[in-house]
Amino acid sequence: MYAVVFTMPAAKAMKKLPAEIASRLADAVSGLAGNPRPPGLTRLVKSKNYRVRVGDYRIIYDISDDIRQVLILKIGNRRDVYKER
Repeated sequence: MYAVVFTMPAAKAMKKLPAEIASRLADAVSGLAGNPRPPGLTRLVKSKNYRVRVGDYRIIYDISDDIRQVLILKIGNRRDVYKER
């Protein structure tokens, strides 16, 4: 099992989502604890981060195998999550 840790921006984004969407995303995040490289996983171009799709939403995260940790970096709608701020 991997420990799942949220960054502050990811946690805030999760709280702002409607309950139904947040529930689906929470299920996907808890699944990452058991299998951080599920089917449908995509590694982002020019980055060491990964992406999982949940409907129109994306979970961007990093895997640290040495400490068995999944760090959730961003959660958001597909049209916004890739924009740099």
